[in-house]
Amino acid sequence: MNLRISGSLAIATFAVSCLIGNAQTLAQNAYITNSGDNTVSVIDTVANKLIATIGVGNTPWGVAVNPDGSKVYIANTNSANVSVIDTATNTVTATITIPDSIPFGVAVSPDGSKVYVPNSGFTTVSVIDAATSAVTATIGVGIGPFGAAVTPDGSRV
Repeated sequence: MNLRISGSLAIATFAVSCLIGNAQTLAQNAYITNSGDNTVSVIDTVANKLIATIGVGNTPWGVAVNPDGSKVYIANTNSANVSVIDTATNTVTATITIPDSIPFGVAVSPDGSKVYVPNSGFTTVSVIDAATSAVTATIGVGIGPFGAAVTPDGSRV
């Protein structure tokens, strides 16, 4: 696979990702980072109400949902890690440490096998194997990467 890292991506000051909820509720949930109190709010967008508040790492910023909607990845800027939230239980099931990083954004490949984390300040993007929750590569890029996106066919980031 050929990867192209683009420095022209930007992220908003907050992140929202929507997905179909678990099979029992079939609700659409939005996962919103609250960088001031190190939590993620889960909003049921059908009922328009807060259904959970999840503690994550320091200064959560980036949010990405895997293609089947079972996991949400949160880039914790001041913890040098990524929290993995199980959407069926709205609990953190893993915390992935990313050495030498200041993670801001996060993106998931279309097949859900890889997670890409731009590390602003370290001019790198970390690649995480979603099955093992392990960092498998660190790719050097331009100055200050904040966001990432993956092409629909997964061939480029």
